[in-house]
Amino acid sequence: MAWHGMAWHGTKFNMPVVYYSQLIGIAYGRSAKDAALDGQIIKAKQLEEIASK
Repeated sequence: MAWHGMAWHGTKFNMPVVYYSQLIGIAYGRSAKDAALDGQIIKAKQLEEIASK
């Protein structure tokens, strides 16, 4: 029902969902693939850029 409410108001959220374990993996130097960022529907582009450094 909540999704219908957002559609009625014309609201669209395009925000990636990132888990704490993924953030910790990136913080400890893991690649984006190792941190499982490659499976996201909405890409966390800035976090992927950080992971590629």
